[in-house]
Amino acid sequence: MIVIWFRADLRTTDNPALTRAYELSNQLKCPIVAIYISSSSQWELHGMGHARVDFEYRSVAALSTSLSALNIPLKLIDIPLYADVPTGLLAWCANHGVTHLLANRQYEWNEVERDRSCHRLLRGNAIVIEWFHDQCLVAPDLLRTQDGGFYTVFTPYKKKLIKHLLDQPIGVFSVLSPAKNDSNFVSDPMPKQFGAYAPTPHLHDEWPAGEEAASGRLLEFCNDDVVSYREQRDFPSKKATSQLAAYLAVGAVSVRQCWLASLRAEDLRTMGDGVETWQNELIWRDFYRHVMVGYPRISRNQPFQLKTLHIQWRNDVDGFKAWCEGQTGFPIVDAAMRCLNATGWMHNRLRMIVAMFLVKDLLIDWRWGELYFADQLIDFDLASNNGGWQWSASTGTDAVPYFRIFNPVLQSQKFDPEGSFIRQWVPELRHCTAAQIHQPLPVDAPNYVSPIVNHKLAREATLLAFKAIQN
Repeated sequence: MIVIWFRADLRTTDNPALTRAYELSNQLKCPIVAIYISSSSQWELHGMGHARVDFEYRSVAALSTSLSALNIPLKLIDIPLYADVPTGLLAWCANHGVTHLLANRQYEWNEVERDRSCHRLLRGNAIVIEWFHDQCLVAPDLLRTQDGGFYTVFTPYKKKLIKHLLDQPIGVFSVLSPAKNDSNFVSDPMPKQFGAYAPTPHLHDEWPAGEEAASGRLLEFCNDDVVSYREQRDFPSKKATSQLAAYLAVGAVSVRQCWLASLRAEDLRTMGDGVETWQNELIWRDFYRHVMVGYPRISRNQPFQLKTLHIQWRNDVDGFKAWCEGQTGFPIVDAAMRCLNATGWMHNRLRMIVAMFLVKDLLIDWRWGELYFADQLIDFDLASNNGGWQWSASTGTDAVPYFRIFNPVLQSQKFDPEGSFIRQWVPELRHCTAAQIHQPLPVDAPNYVSPIVNHKLAREATLLAFKAIQN
């Protein structure tokens, strides 16, 4: 029997491992069975929150429906910790006569270690196991610098990747027809939930799960919004971004599908700035995975720039709590955090603003914020989340220089000029004028919290803290 192990690739379309399963099934005249392993205790250790795991849960349910249309049953296996997956997986395979296991690779440290152990154990018990690259436009360890190392600066990596794609254009795998299945397996019913993770029904309408929803969102974005993406993407009150990150995180859509959709959108228009800008975002996603593979310490709670381990963070617990709750007294920061807490999502410009505020204004360790985002974001993805936080904190590859510190008031005035986003999420300020609404202690806002920090003084303290570790 041939088994495909679904992980961060919860779709039947353009799936390398599933396509290979069809090939083997035809060659060996064996049925295909799919498995999904839930590891809720491990997810808790990784800080994953309810919104992200519930989206995973709903995506698995949608995958089961898609697989049923292909006559492929989905079996659900619960192994709470990754350390127990190899022996648990071997036992399951041995009990069911599995000869081949196929899976698409994951690149985080714990996942890599889990898969290495699975590989050794299954191969040692005469089970053929094959791995495929799926998450990136280009395999994350393929593109190298002239000296054979991994890139640590985005622009040279981007140039190399684009040249590679011109020389070797990508495609998507053919649409699959129903498989011949003479096994006795039937799909398992979904459990009530994964481990202790509770459903988040208030997010279901805004974030429908499954590859059909993902494809629809991709099509809508490329048809309607990508052309103006460059000009509109930084304004949180506008519907100008793809909001595909959650679907990419669970693999309900592939990055190849996104890239080819962007090329089709470009072909239909003479203006390519919006398409090119969005393609840059897809390449950033690849770049962060490239860095994670080359420098696995970043997925082990370490900064890329090791000297930044010596920064003397203030780590003010009360300040962190105020930041988490959207009670800092800085309107754009508070609006962004309240939006995150209510919706499980935050606009990318706002992610930079609030991250910079936590690190550079409050001088709080960026890892506190990274973990909070992991707990709240429906689109949590370790490589992208870590890359964004280390960029803002000036601790990562190709990071913003430590002396570049966002002024939250100026950011607010530039990217929410009329205060529309602030009014939506900070009702205490709804009556304020556009001139007033961006300022700490706005005029006539007695119910709004006083600012917890003086930006000018905080900036000076942060510069001193970073200067102390230079060389």
